[in-house]
Amino acid sequence: MTTYNFAAQLADGQAGETFLDGFFAELGYVVEPVGEELQLRGIDRLMTGSNGPVYVEYKTDYHNTGRAFVETQSTEKRLGWAFTSQAEILVYFLPVLAVVYVMRLTAMRNHLNHWLKAYPSVDVPNEGWVTRGVIVPLTEFDAIALRKYSITLGK
Repeated sequence: MTTYNFAAQLADGQAGETFLDGFFAELGYVVEPVGEELQLRGIDRLMTGSNGPVYVEYKTDYHNTGRAFVETQSTEKRLGWAFTSQAEILVYFLPVLAVVYVMRLTAMRNHLNHWLKAYPSVDVPNEGWVTRGVIVPLTEFDAIALRKYSITLGK
């Protein structure tokens, strides 16, 4: 099993954030990074569109499995982002599949108990800790997403 490196994961996440900032700006949203206090609450951006401002959490997943990793336990003593994020909107970006899902975190949480019973949970070793999450088929995200964007990535 792969042990993930925090610095590499952080770099991948930041690359995803940079792409998503530009993607949503091109769609007409004003995208603002947030400070450390909001980041500690699981919020990555304040995004303002025609319906007003919303707090957004970004997740970037570089796998090509047709499934999403929904973190339920961050460390042995800390719940994962699926439970703790205080953002209103989750943006789940899959660059390998060239797909961006936009969903309400409340919608995702409404399905979380079912997912925990229906799908496997896995431990993902990192350097110094283990993260746990449920592996959810993307068809579940298709069913609850507000929007699903099929995108073109530059070479």
